[in-house]
Amino acid sequence: ALDRCACMVRDCFWHIRHNDNGYPVFAKNGTRTNLCIQRRYHPEIKTKAKFTDTGAKRCIDYALRYQHKLKSLEYPYERTENLFEFETSLDDAALQRSVDAWIKLMRHVVGKNLDRAIIEKELALKIGTYSMGIQREKIYDFWKVKQEV
Repeated sequence: ALDRCACMVRDCFWHIRHNDNGYPVFAKNGTRTNLCIQRRYHPEIKTKAKFTDTGAKRCIDYALRYQHKLKSLEYPYERTENLFEFETSLDDAALQRSVDAWIKLMRHVVGKNLDRAIIEKELALKIGTYSMGIQREKIYDFWKVKQEV
């Protein structure tokens, strides 16, 4: 949820700005920027999410309420953590859980004849590629935010 919140703050999504959970800043010096979603078209410009004092916690609470709302719909729902667990671990069991999650989610869209081997092969290309270091690169005052949440 923290990753999602950091992206929403950096992209200036309306509910984040409206609730004053945070704002985007330039990574180099921490000054506020209005690049918002345009940052995605300028990879040479690095931004971070600057959360207000309780902004990260409020944003995570919002994200969890939204996940709960999605679960109540008939559409199959999978937690982001399940879908992308393979990126945070070198464990084969984590890869298998992610494959299961993707199959459960995609089956509703493409039908029941999914080739597990193809999904597993594609996910295996990125196994273990995510680290907390990436969060530190996206969140200004990262350690303060980690203490808050």
